[in-house]
Amino acid sequence: ASASSYSLGVEGGAKLLQFRVGGELGYSSYIGKDYTDGSYVLADNTGSNVKVDLTGVYAKILIGIGF
Repeated sequence: ASASSYSLGVEGGAKLLQFRVGGELGYSSYIGKDYTDGSYVLADNTGSNVKVDLTGVYAKILIGIGF
């Protein structure tokens, strides 16, 4: 199998007394291809090699309490 990936993101946060809040917004890409299972190359129902494409925008929100 072969794969390539990258990500780019921006994050920030704030603290108010003991409470914490933060967030992240980014773009991420993972593309993998030519997966094998032992000696067989995995293919879809049309006979094409399986390609995994996990590319897109993501967001995270973090909420917590600090001590």
